[in-house]
Order: sequence, then structure tokens, then C-alpha cells
Amino acid sequence: MKVQKYYYFSLVSLLSWSRILIFPPRRAATTTSTSDTIVKSPNCDATCGNVKVPYHFGIDDRNCKDEDFLLSCIRSSPDSPPKLTIGNRIEVHNIHVENATMSVFIYNAYDCYDKQGHMVDRLDQDVTLGTNGPFTFSDAHNKLVIFGCDTMVFVSDAEEQRFGSGCISLCSENVDMAKESSCSGFGCSQTSVPKHLKTLEITLFSATKSNHTDVWEFNPCGFAFLVDQRSFDVSKMRLDYKPSQAEMISSSVLLDWAVGNETCDEALENTSSYVCGHNTDCYYSINGRGYQCRCSK
Repeated sequence: MKVQKYYYFSLVSLLSWSRILIFPPRRAATTTSTSDTIVKSPNCDATCGNVKVPYHFGIDDRNCKDEDFLLSCIRSSPDSPPKLTIGNRIEVHNIHVENATMSVFIYNAYDCYDKQGHMVDRLDQDVTLGTNGPFTFSDAHNKLVIFGCDTMVFVSDAEEQRFGSGCISLCSENVDMAKESSCSGFGCSQTSVPKHLKTLEITLFSATKSNHTDVWEFNPCGFAFLVDQRSFDVSKMRLDYKPSQAEMISSSVLLDWAVGNETCDEALENTSSYVCGHNTDCYYSINGRGYQCRCSK
């Protein structure tokens, strides 16, 4: 059956949400901490390459911070600048303390075919932020983008199976993405991700089972990736892109982070471990465990 021009279908199914509790933000009273935990040792590095590493993150040395907020500074060769990484070599390019966010680069998933429909290249993505760690994918800013004319994607929470969704992107003719202002179904579709997401598994398939043979001349590859929607510009995309092209290697993803496992009230009971310092307020995290510190207004 011939695929109609710009045909697009998106299906989202959320599974087993009964275990997820979402609380509205609540601010605790401003408190001055006498703890010396807000002071880093002068021997702790504050930068890696051109990325600043603020309190309460540390680099490599466990004396600088607890393991949850310990990052690595890796230099792959003497001639290349060092890269700040978290977890399984996820590259960090910005840490924002006031917003309690971290911007990272994550490799895009893809599948590619030759003219006869034989798969020639493929990368499924499996990203783990650590089930007990302080990081979660930002549901407020990230979108899952599916790019291609014969692409079906399944995405799930790889470990706890709280979330699952699918999305299909189809088109029968080339689309000039330079004329598009949003990812709305013309060779590109998108869907949201839920709160509390710490792991992500992305798998691609040919949506029509023809393995791109009907669209190969202008779209040999399909792509799927999580991306901070503020950094994504569909007008700069092309359907004939290959995975080796710089625009398709990785995407900028926003992570939320929080401190500890406690609520603000619980954390305030132990001033030796409470990290919010002078002129800051404590806020409950609405996307994961723990609390966040923000400057008092």
C-alpha cells in the first residue's frame, strides 16, 4: 500500500503509573547553615576544559564531594581538550546551580539501509543515569524526536518499566526541512517523556517493513533521540543525513538534579548534612527524590 504524502502517526502509551507520586513544589523557610560542607577544599578543581564545576559537584577526587556528585575530567589525547563526564562517559557541557540542571550530550539512535533494503548500520540507545543517583531526565524541557520517512521507535524506562511509548514517522516524498518551523509530522515527529525517568532505552525499526527502499533516494536512515527542545531546530535538518555527520552524532539533553533523599523539613533537622547555605531557600524536587537550593528572592 502506497504511503500517502506526509502521512504521520504517533502513539503514546504510558504503563503502570500507580507507583509514581508527583508532589507540587513547596518552599521551606530560609535557614542559615553553619555546616562547613558548603566549602570546597582549595585543592579541588573547579573547571574541566571550558566547563565550570560549581559546588556541590567535584572532579575525580572523592574528598571533594560524595560519589553521587562526583564527575570525571577525561583527556582522550594530549592535543584534545579535556571533557567533563558523568556516569558511563556521558559528556557534560553545562551545570546550572540556580535551576538545578545539567546539560549533557547523548548519542543519537539510528538505523540505515542500502538501496536493496539491507541494514548497513544501526545504533540502539540505552542510557542509565543510576536508579539511586540524583539525576533524572527533565520532563519539562526534553522531547523524544523521531526523524525519517520510514521510522518506528519504541522507547521505555529500561529498568523499572514504568514508562513505554511508541512513535512512527512516515513520508513518501522528500521534505525541505528548511521551510519547517516545528517538528509536526512532515518527516519528523515527537513525544513527551514522563517525570522521574532515570533510564531510557530507544529501539528503531522500519515502520513499513520495506526498510527504506521506497524512500532510499532521499532518506536512507532513520533517527531517534532525546533532546532539549530549546536547542533543537528542525529547519537545520535534512532527510538524507547520515550518522557520521556532525548534526546527527549527538544531541543536547537536560537533566534535573536534587540533593539527598529527604524532603526540606527532614534535611533541616540535620544541619551537618544540609547543603543549602546563606541566603538560599530549600525547595522540594518535583522530578525525582531530594531537594534543591535556590537563591532567596
